[in-house]
Amino acid sequence: MVEEKTVLPKKSSFWSWLPLGIIITALTLVGLNQGGYIDLPHLGQQNQYPLEPPDDDSTSAETIPLTEGTVGTAYYDNTLVQVRDQMISKKACQAPCKLSIEEFDLPAGLKFNPDSLTISGIPIQAETWTFVVCWADAEDEGCFDNDFSITIKPKPVPPRSDCPTKPNPPCGSNTASGEITPTAIGTLTYEGCKCPEGTHDSGERDRVTTPGTVYMMCLCD
Repeated sequence: MVEEKTVLPKKSSFWSWLPLGIIITALTLVGLNQGGYIDLPHLGQQNQYPLEPPDDDSTSAETIPLTEGTVGTAYYDNTLVQVRDQMISKKACQAPCKLSIEEFDLPAGLKFNPDSLTISGIPIQAETWTFVVCWADAEDEGCFDNDFSITIKPKPVPPRSDCPTKPNPPCGSNTASGEITPTAIGTLTYEGCKCPEGTHDSGERDRVTTPGTVYMMCLCD
């Protein structure tokens, strides 16, 4: 007579469950990565900003600065190319994802190219402009909660080679004329120069005495 043997199932070991655990962990990370957040460029770093406004109204979104410019100097910035690419990679906007800016929100002299997503031109005024960037694809559209900004700096005044080193004529003998207050007594020098020794800049300028030349009034200390 043959004796029957009962075969018991083997106990599952840690190593047999390891592949399934890796797969579950990977799927969880992918899901978290698509949670509506994108990495927007900010001061050369990569920070996370929510696509949707925060629930707390007291929380203000941070303004993201683009490349600084200078009056009279050619300007170029392609930050929005990175923003678009990050939105697509995060599944926040389907390709082809389109970004838009209202032209009148940009610094005077600059234009936005919606095809290349670049901002370029020659700025003509010094100031900081803040504007909103909006996005759209075939299924959805919206605007960033974060504002963007461009700062245009004044054109630097080159130093003059004919700046005086001391009052000439002596301080107190040169009465101002033109646009400068007639009662101001001091010495005139060229704008862009330092006031001569023993005087200080009054802040007043004369542009009419000699056409094409701007004088500044330096008052006696």
